[in-house]
Amino acid sequence: MNKLMHITAEAGTWGKAQQLDVSAVLKSAVIQLWQHCPNTSLNPIIVRYRLGNPLAGFARDEWARIQVWLSATDTFWSQYAYQMAHEFGHILAIHSNENANHWHELKHANHWLEECFCETASLFALMSMANEWQSAAPYPTWTSYASALASYAQNVIDEGHVHLPPNESLPEWLKANEPILRTNSLAGNTDANRPANKIVAARLLPAFQTNPAGWEALTFLNLVSRDTNKTLREQLIEWRSLCGPNLQSFVSCVGTVLGINI
Repeated sequence: MNKLMHITAEAGTWGKAQQLDVSAVLKSAVIQLWQHCPNTSLNPIIVRYRLGNPLAGFARDEWARIQVWLSATDTFWSQYAYQMAHEFGHILAIHSNENANHWHELKHANHWLEECFCETASLFALMSMANEWQSAAPYPTWTSYASALASYAQNVIDEGHVHLPPNESLPEWLKANEPILRTNSLAGNTDANRPANKIVAARLLPAFQTNPAGWEALTFLNLVSRDTNKTLREQLIEWRSLCGPNLQSFVSCVGTVLGINI
């Protein structure tokens, strides 16, 4: 495994949940992705509660920690894991290896793809945690919670709006829906894409499960040029060119899932 992940939940803001327990869940969620990123470095992470949508911030705090805000509270461990894994996907894309020095613009036409990866991160982490907690939960008394983690992920996949229309493939669906995804991303209105992001995320999940090293490919996602009108194919080609040889085949696989030959 690569370097240790330093992640701390802020004290006193999680309702009925104890700070140490929240931190244990957050670390468990993050490690499912982090263990596949041996060549990546990250600053410590501080996680705080806020009312509203979860967020991974660009700005570091006064101790140079990466800042994350979650809306989960009390002892809803699956919700903590789901939200934290999503935001950690953004952290890999924004903060890893000081990538934030190169990319600050969220309003670009292909930003919706990063959001899809982050939704996939949530599903991947929950399913991986479910397997791990059967024998190695943070506390022995949490072993029985493993099935709840798996059920949470499966419930997301089973939601009606995550399903493609009958007899329609993802590439066919994407051809019809990509223009609105791009428009919303350029407007900075990524929340409007949430149902669509989940459709894509569920179909990207097998690629990451087959080749989990793909999580490290996210650290190169935002190092591409800043042409906000870039096509998705151009985005994928440039992203692949920035990845090391061991990750390029994964990016090609993403293109295949999306129906784009790169």
